[in-house]
Amino acid sequence: SKAVLLAIWCWAAIAKWNHHFPSVIAVMTSNSPFMAHEGLRKSMYRDFPSDLRPSTRAQRIAHGGAMIEFGFPLLLLLGGPFTPIGLVLMVLFHAYIVSCVPLAVPIEWNFFMVYASLTLFGHYGGGFEGIQSPLLATVLLTVLLAIPLYGHLRPDRVSFLVAMRYYAGNWPFSIWLFFTLFWRI
Repeated sequence: SKAVLLAIWCWAAIAKWNHHFPSVIAVMTSNSPFMAHEGLRKSMYRDFPSDLRPSTRAQRIAHGGAMIEFGFPLLLLLGGPFTPIGLVLMVLFHAYIVSCVPLAVPIEWNFFMVYASLTLFGHYGGGFEGIQSPLLATVLLTVLLAIPLYGHLRPDRVSFLVAMRYYAGNWPFSIWLFFTLFWRI
């Protein structure tokens, strides 16, 4: 179970290393009900409202978030004194996403990941004990490493869901932009 969570986070972080994800962060962050200051909302874009490409700030938040999402699983994997640090970063990471109240996102996923992580890494110990069964190890390596890696290299052959490339596209930004333009007409 720990291996599955670690793989999900690491592949999700890798999938966010693209030029689309800063657009997702710009929209998600600027639409947050907790970002009340209009200047902060507009700072997510290069030149609001004439240029809605993500600003340097949005790009930094996006890439920083991807690094954090890749970092806390590594801390959890190390275990020991790194476990509480990894758990705190993981809770803050998912709390940020939930606080933005993103549209078209299964927000219950964030609650599940927090609960599963606190249970598996907090309550049942920090590290990654390893797998004793060679068959299970082979299945997990295939499903959690080989298939996603192949899907990242050949996205035309593997579904983005199976390849764990959740943020490889730009559909949330496109939909938001469409509705923004539609309502201005």
